Amino acid sequence: MCICLMNIDTSQKLVLGTKTMNVLITSSIRIDCNEKPVIGPSSSNGFFPSRETRIFIEKTKIEEVQRMIEKKATFNEIGSRQVLLYPFDEFAQLRQLRSKFDKVSTYLCYRFSSKYTNDYRTRLFTIWTLADRSTHRDEDSTNKSVSKLFRNIATSVWKKGEKALLKQEFVVSLRDKCKPKHKIYRIYEKIDKLYDKDTSALSIIANKDLNRQLKNLASIFSSEISKGNEGIASNIYHCFNETSC
Repeated sequence: MCICLMNIDTSQKLVLGTKTMNVLITSSIRIDCNEKPVIGPSSSNGFFPSRETRIFIEKTKIEEVQRMIEKKATFNEIGSRQVLLYPFDEFAQLRQLRSKFDKVSTYLCYRFSSKYTNDYRTRLFTIWTLADRSTHRDEDSTNKSVSKLFRNIATSVWKKGEKALLKQEFVVSLRDKCKPKHKIYRIYEKIDKLYDKDTSALSIIANKDLNRQLKNLASIFSSEISKGNEGIASNIYHCFNETSC
């Protein structure tokens, strides 16, 4: 097991590597100074790994993983195995991605939150969870529709695997809630045009055309996620400064 900084997508990312997987750390807080946590994939927070770096693992988490492996919950018709990391908020367990929405592996629950950040106040927003954000602006309603679209897609993949479908009526219902000149509205229109006259549903897995439009939505959506996570950073900071946490 090792930890290092990797230059990926024009930024430095803190990555924990083992013989079986790599773990991208998406939030961190320093306990040696009174600063807010750093949120996002580039969250090294001034930390530079060395040969002297030590990694501490919570024993109870290792025991939880062992129990999950023993259960081996089947992921419907897919050859992979789908095991929830904890039995609630399954959308929060999906990784924050901006591509590969045509791959089954995108919909496996691989995102983990520590005991300090595993509630609504302190869990980072993603494309899958921004629909839960409490706001009152019209612009936010449009942005929430994108999160609802990704949720609908994930749910369909969970239920039907490689046969998952995106229904046209659902896309149209989201589009009609947006302002006609909005860039998200225009992407919904492009998705709507992917449907043939004789079909009312699109295949999700291996659909390159749909994936292209979903990538565009996720890219536009990233700035809203960053805004939402600014409030989450403040909540985490307060949590670590409360005697109850």
